[in-house]
Amino acid sequence: MSRDVEEGRIAQDWQTLEALTIKLAAKIVDYSQKHKLKFSKMLVIPKGGYFLGLLLPEMLGFNNDQLIHTCVQTYVPGAGDAQTGSLILGPMPAEVDIKGQDILIVDEVWDTGMTLDFVVRYLKDRGSKTITIAVLHYKPGKSRIKDKKPDIFVKQTNAWIDYAWETARIKGKQPVSVSRQIKPSRIFKLDPPPK
Repeated sequence: MSRDVEEGRIAQDWQTLEALTIKLAAKIVDYSQKHKLKFSKMLVIPKGGYFLGLLLPEMLGFNNDQLIHTCVQTYVPGAGDAQTGSLILGPMPAEVDIKGQDILIVDEVWDTGMTLDFVVRYLKDRGSKTITIAVLHYKPGKSRIKDKKPDIFVKQTNAWIDYAWETARIKGKQPVSVSRQIKPSRIFKLDPPPK
């Protein structure tokens, strides 16, 4: 690992995130040309990936019918933003939407890599043709997935990142909950096959 990988804590404001997203878009174009890929779907991982899901489709020419998302969560609010040791799954893409498709996954960060590794296995098990992962930040010192990393990333860091959309946490306040909190219907330990 490089000695210039940041540690500690960093903040990413909207302007910085937009500049990083522009760089990510250029790297995606280069990667797709080098590997002769034409992506048929962009899969966005909420919540952090939604920022990319707003900008990248416009930058890369994806139509709305090419956008899909998957809801996988490993951090639980109120638990000190710690990982729970489990994956909480919400809606996942149907096999009909991913079978035989060249999929570009976008998310803001590869931290432990557990979420993205799970999503890749989920897509492979349902017949996706190719899968490419693109993130703004890659944390090599935090990754638990040996011998894997995102295909495309802009910056390496091991720092905790406060993203602009996380204003409540950045200001040290608990968000006001207006959602009905229900017990998740699908919880998986981090390492099982995603079937």
